[in-house]
Amino acid sequence: MLITAIVGQNDKEKTANIINSILHNSRKRISIVDSKNLSGLDGKLVKSYLAELERNNTDILILKLDLSEISKEIYDYLRFDIIVFTDKADEINGEMEQNYMHLMKKAFSLLKEKGIAIVNADDNELNKFFKDIKHYIVTYGLISRPA
Repeated sequence: MLITAIVGQNDKEKTANIINSILHNSRKRISIVDSKNLSGLDGKLVKSYLAELERNNTDILILKLDLSEISKEIYDYLRFDIIVFTDKADEINGEMEQNYMHLMKKAFSLLKEKGIAIVNADDNELNKFFKDIKHYIVTYGLISRPA
């Protein structure tokens, strides 16, 4: 089963719906879950939930995850094949910026070794962040920088 996280404060629902629409005709079994529905689970129950999805032949799990929840213990038991980031770091100001970068690093630590991160190329703060990242990075967006 492919495990995907849509991480951010905004646009998770829209992004999940777009992915679901794209994959709708692929005959893949997709489960979309909001992380709030998992917040009361411990590691054992998360593993049990994932096993149940496997038994039901779920091909893709899409987890809508608020970045602020990424440090919860249950995510120590999950490894993602793909993480889609819906926020832009350069929209975060002041004191929150350092915490945001810490949470981003935690999110990247949850990617499998050959995991893929999909991020907004319009995010000017990404260059600072990616210098230590060893995963595949896919960007989207319309960069409006002068040539």
